[in-house]
Amino acid sequence: MQGAREEVGPDDLLSRHLFDPPMFPGGTLVAKFFFEFPQNQGESVVWQRKLQDAIDGVHRLGCEHQARARQKQAAEGKAPDKTYVGARTTRCEEIRAYRNPQGHGIKVVHEPSEGVHHVELYYDSVAGAPAMTRSDKNEIKLKLVKIFSDLSQHNCPE
Repeated sequence: MQGAREEVGPDDLLSRHLFDPPMFPGGTLVAKFFFEFPQNQGESVVWQRKLQDAIDGVHRLGCEHQARARQKQAAEGKAPDKTYVGARTTRCEEIRAYRNPQGHGIKVVHEPSEGVHHVELYYDSVAGAPAMTRSDKNEIKLKLVKIFSDLSQHNCPE
């Protein structure tokens, strides 16, 4: 049973998993794959406060995702090569504080139905802002790359 939504605090740490492929080939972050917001849907991050072991818990979840992804790749007859390489982390307030000149930014929403640690980031606009353009969205995605700057690399045990 999952809990109710809670407010993510300004100093709470949020982490984004990195996978190669496609995000981190050769040890270099590919910005366009870090946050994609496909069809304007949310993007998942991990709320560290909801894990007993903070960044170690983030890595544990990343390794679990790697194992599931590789199992699926193998079942589909593909090379099981999806690799969790670590996570980038920031404070929630750093995300919420950013607004571009048109008033567009990111909304942070706890989504416990996908796990008590699960948070989604969504595009967000202030009331009265002009419609969000593709350029606005690209600007926001690039800003998120800078905001999530604290990298903790990891190698999953086999």
